[in-house]
Amino acid sequence: MRATHSRLGAAGVAAGLVLTLAACGGPADESGTAGAEKPFKIVYIVGKTGLLQNTAKAGIAGLQAGADVVNANGGINGRQVEVEVVDNQSDGAKVASLVQKAISSGDADMLSVGVSSNEALPAAPLSTRNKTLMMTVGSSPDLNDPKKYPYLFSTVGKPSVVLQKGLDSIVAKGAKKVTAVLPSDAFGDGQSVFLKPALAAKGIEYTEIRFKPTDVDLTAPVLKAKNSGADVIYFDASGAAVPQLLAARVKASATNVPAIMGYSISASDVTSLADKKALDNAELLVYNLQEYKPAAEQSAARNTFMDAVKKVGPIDQTITIYGISYDQVILTQAAAEQAKSTDPQKIAAALEDLKAPESPGWVAFSEYGFNSEDHFNARMTPDDFALIPVTSTVDGQFKP
Repeated sequence: MRATHSRLGAAGVAAGLVLTLAACGGPADESGTAGAEKPFKIVYIVGKTGLLQNTAKAGIAGLQAGADVVNANGGINGRQVEVEVVDNQSDGAKVASLVQKAISSGDADMLSVGVSSNEALPAAPLSTRNKTLMMTVGSSPDLNDPKKYPYLFSTVGKPSVVLQKGLDSIVAKGAKKVTAVLPSDAFGDGQSVFLKPALAAKGIEYTEIRFKPTDVDLTAPVLKAKNSGADVIYFDASGAAVPQLLAARVKASATNVPAIMGYSISASDVTSLADKKALDNAELLVYNLQEYKPAAEQSAARNTFMDAVKKVGPIDQTITIYGISYDQVILTQAAAEQAKSTDPQKIAAALEDLKAPESPGWVAFSEYGFNSEDHFNARMTPDDFALIPVTSTVDGQFKP
């Protein structure tokens, strides 16, 4: 059985919501031969405009780089990959209708939805209802429900695993009280649900302050965090809220309190977003992928990834979103090859029992693995992440 497809209609194109990215390789046809089938279409529904547009730009480049690499190696089961970008204007409320339109049109082999949980959550039920393969970098634990969402897989760091690296550092510092400053949305909820019990289990007092991601001045919540008596303040945010949060740290004179900047903040090149003082007394929680190493010390897969991303365009953010988006295409190719099919049910089953190729092409984690209970990479560990000082970046990687 062929995968469910979707194509956005002409009205969507006229409205400026659709951008089709031509993947490397020649055009496909309908002849049915392995190299000449219809393209394997990935419809990427993301905030190409709006508050998340900078992060979305990295996601688009990462997916396209993945498509280019896969196409250069024969495509997905002989089908060339085509990435079509649909702009949700960074508005989660627009996602469901765009997803339904894409599915109903009939030629989407796979959906990739959003750079945030707020975008991914409305799409998840539609993926199940229509039996459509869906990838995301959304991190909300609510997305990780394989019984409810059997076709949905996330390539992002699982909050409980990433935050464990930060928790270990907090304990090592001897902190007695931690205050977290988080957005009032699904992303913030996903971190809160881990932080509260994990810190309590270590006997560390925990206070939480929330802010609206659309607020243009975040001085008040940061000042409240400073005055909470915390030994460490944990910050996280995404999109346009990141520079606002960093600026508020200076306005509130809160740089004297040690800070850990979460893994979403670290996806941005923070040194380009704020005054240097905003980063005083702060550490970044990062993927190992974000730590700089010269090409000669990198794996072949990492160098292939970096070369492909640079061919798409300049790297103007840290490499995280590029990498976890790129891996979506690499993983889909590996699962389809294992399943010997592009049927979404068979790809999903193969992902749950993924056998690593001899030379895996993915880059964000040393290993990937999903199962019937966990669609958020059950094989990631805290060792896939690091806590590092704030430094300048080279090719999207923090260089000491």
